[in-house]
Amino acid sequence: ATTSRQQQGDVAVPENTAACVAVATTAAARNGELVAATTTSEGHGSQQQQQEEETQEQQRQRQIEDQRSLLEDVKAAAIESNKIEIFLDLLVTTLQEQQTSQTIVALCLRQVWDCAKHIDGCKTMIMECRLDVHIKHALEKYLDDEHVQHYGCRCVWSLSVDPECRQLLIQAGAIQWIYNTLEDYKDNKYVLESAFGAMRTMSSSYTTAVQASHQQQFSDSSYSQSSMSSPARVLLLPLDALRPSVCRIMGRHPSSIPLQRDGCAFLSNVAVDMDQQVVSVVSKDEITAVVQALAMYGAPDVWGCACFCLKNYTYEDRNLRMLLKLYDPFLLDLLQSIVTSIDQRQQLAIITNTSIRRQIREDANQIRQSLELFKAEEEEMEEITYSSLVDAIQGMFLDEAIGTILGDILNNPERQLSTKLICFGISKLRELSSITSDKGPDAAAGKNGTHDERSNDIERDNSTMSVKTSNFQCVVSNPLVWKAILNTMDEQIGNIEIQQAGCGAIQFWINEDSNTSKEQLIQFDAKYALDIVVAAANLHGDALI
Repeated sequence: ATTSRQQQGDVAVPENTAACVAVATTAAARNGELVAATTTSEGHGSQQQQQEEETQEQQRQRQIEDQRSLLEDVKAAAIESNKIEIFLDLLVTTLQEQQTSQTIVALCLRQVWDCAKHIDGCKTMIMECRLDVHIKHALEKYLDDEHVQHYGCRCVWSLSVDPECRQLLIQAGAIQWIYNTLEDYKDNKYVLESAFGAMRTMSSSYTTAVQASHQQQFSDSSYSQSSMSSPARVLLLPLDALRPSVCRIMGRHPSSIPLQRDGCAFLSNVAVDMDQQVVSVVSKDEITAVVQALAMYGAPDVWGCACFCLKNYTYEDRNLRMLLKLYDPFLLDLLQSIVTSIDQRQQLAIITNTSIRRQIREDANQIRQSLELFKAEEEEMEEITYSSLVDAIQGMFLDEAIGTILGDILNNPERQLSTKLICFGISKLRELSSITSDKGPDAAAGKNGTHDERSNDIERDNSTMSVKTSNFQCVVSNPLVWKAILNTMDEQIGNIEIQQAGCGAIQFWINEDSNTSKEQLIQFDAKYALDIVVAAANLHGDALI
């Protein structure tokens, strides 16, 4: 390889690299012998099949050992002579000629990862040699080989530490490579830990904001990047698609410190946009994954990433509401116990870095303060909102009251209201459907009154029944009422108070007028309604029967 470069005028070979050239030349010859050996080992007849298979297996193992020794020898000589590009050229040649051998491909990827991780300046040289193309090919072709996937992900991990290499890998489709690995190795921690490390480094561009307009010039002109005006974050949007997989995998492997640590770091990175100074609204699954990681007692590496992630989440009010809704008071108590453990120090003797201890303590305290302050503000605002709604609805006409309950309480996606307010809204709809007129002081006359008084009572009773029926029809015949109540029950299936209020309202309406209620249910979605009620009954048992 070096001789070829010298003839082309690309490489000047100093005298002290003679040994390296000799090793490389011998390596090329040996590599050719290995290829020839692979070729001649094929096509044997069917006779003495078992013996030939054993011979072929021995030959294959010898070939692998020879290849391993070859790579190590050339790498050592290349490092000694400061000519690592010679070794990289050999890796390219080997990956081209031995691409049918999964084991040798894995060996080469291991060497690429080792160079990228330990040799200064080697990351850019790896990209110049277009070894990233071979990494892509190996990850896609040998999706069923855990060693190829492990070392391929490690290559992406180490190369992505360099911002320019990271951007080029992402543009080449590295996110999809990692996604495929995650989907096929959900239970293989050996592979998953490498894939999570790669995701963590790739997602760091969310916060470093590398500009895609920055041109990376390589000696291979086909790799030059055209000018682009959009920021690198646009290229990274597919990383959002990895969030559900990351959460599921973290849940399947709660005892893996690398998965919990790097998973929290990834979720934090993709939630924050430093350019715009905003934090995205995260899902329930993401919050659950991070809080469960935080609950890993005795894992300070995970604590640091989980606390940092939750601290970022608290900069968005809707995330704070979700945290309180799901984990109040558990999370507050957990954070306090972590701070106490750090202060005691003897429980965290394995944390030798004072700055890490300080950072965990500061982040945990900040999360607690944010949650407590927001909780107090929400409770105060909730009480004001509750009182004002109660007062306002009392003086409204029926249609206006129904519209207010639906719009401000049950169908309000902008707010995550308390159980108290939601139950009030459902119960108020039930109450409005049964409102009757005041019969007045003469109603007590009853059957003992005069004939005229009894006639007036009958008229008042008929009038009351008419009003009651009209109110019932106004509420129950409104499809938005059914939609609001059933959707709320579906979203809050774990909340027993909301399920009781919802089932109570439906039961009341069916008892009052089964025909009208059934008709409305059929028009809306009777099966959906039945599924929700059955799911609630199965979940809450006797409390909801």
